[in-house]
Amino acid sequence: MFDAGLLENVIAALVGRLPTPAAKAGQSALLPLVAVDGSLLPALPRMAWALWQDDTHRAAKLHVAFSVLKANPIAASVTLGTASERTELRRFVQAGGFYVVDRGYTDYGLFQELHDLACSFVGRVQENAAYEVLQERPLTAADRAAGVVRDLTLRRLGTPHHFRLLPQSFRLVWVATGKRRTDGTEETLILVTNRLDLAAELIAVAYRYRWAVEIDQPYCLHKRVYKNQCISSLA
Repeated sequence: MFDAGLLENVIAALVGRLPTPAAKAGQSALLPLVAVDGSLLPALPRMAWALWQDDTHRAAKLHVAFSVLKANPIAASVTLGTASERTELRRFVQAGGFYVVDRGYTDYGLFQELHDLACSFVGRVQENAAYEVLQERPLTAADRAAGVVRDLTLRRLGTPHHFRLLPQSFRLVWVATGKRRTDGTEETLILVTNRLDLAAELIAVAYRYRWAVEIDQPYCLHKRVYKNQCISSLA
């Protein structure tokens, strides 16, 4: 009925008018945090462009960059269902930004690209991630209270066969979820970041904020009140 692209400047202008909220005690470093994620949206069979599984299972994918503490989207795009989330992240990234992503975005080369753009990032990696340790970092009582069980500075992320030594140090932080697997072992998240200056507890909090984009994506373009309630419940 109309060209939705014409609304982009309007949305950007309105978002720019929103006040920046005060950070919670000790969390001012997370004010710029942006969560990025993609979600599948069911598509009609006649939408031939919405490629996903096959002709009878079509879907579009909504990609959103969401400012978690301002509780508003700052960028969005719609692609075919099979489109790469990492490609869309590269489109959203602005030099100097601070991004948090799930393990679907795991790409060691992408992490280096973000660092080279002077971006901060926190991302989840698989439990079988290969790495070389430079230093084991001590944990504080606040780190442990946030669920952190291990904190490492790395020499390499990836295997020696595929990846050279890092030109700078990255970091892996293990965070307990409080859940147990079917075999009885504790479930933990392994987070990679280039922020060596932040307390491990803040790395854990940053990833916890990532769920804001999961909760809000179906609503984030038009339900501010709902969104703010969800954000406050995550803090």
